[in-house]
Amino acid sequence: GISQGLSPSIIDRLLSGDARTAAALAAGGENQWVELKVKLPAASMIIKVLAAFANSGGGVLIVGVDDTGQATGWQRADSDAAARQMREIADSALPDLTHVRVGQADDSWLAWIVVESAHEPFITADDAYWRRASSQIIRSSRVFVNNVPEDDSFAELISDVLARAGIPTVGRPQVRTGSWSW
Repeated sequence: GISQGLSPSIIDRLLSGDARTAAALAAGGENQWVELKVKLPAASMIIKVLAAFANSGGGVLIVGVDDTGQATGWQRADSDAAARQMREIADSALPDLTHVRVGQADDSWLAWIVVESAHEPFITADDAYWRRASSQIIRSSRVFVNNVPEDDSFAELISDVLARAGIPTVGRPQVRTGSWSW
């Protein structure tokens, strides 16, 4: 699933290129599932936002709106150029979890990326684990595990360490030879 916080009908409209839906989400301001940008940020910031959404249940980055959700008056060429760059960045970082769209709402064009929830933690190239907490993007500690023994006590220890580090997990860890997963 893409996001537990955005309804399936909203996600479908965003994926179909419905800019009115993107503008309505923007008007509600930033939250756990919505990030707003006036202009296209640097590639490293886009990757950080995408990773945080992927690690936190999904969401949407909307570009061409201010922090209050008001459209900034982009022309079609602005949104198309932003979408090309967004697609290139998203495809290099999270190709199977991102969907870039553009559309016109009233007199302004917007570009947005819908980000699906990752099925396992996504770590960026700079070895960071990003997540969202409300409208904030937070870098969490990364835990490295080598030579995992096959017993439940170690799985419980790892669960406790991850919880203290603020890294969300789902369900009970399953220990396998040489690795662990949820």
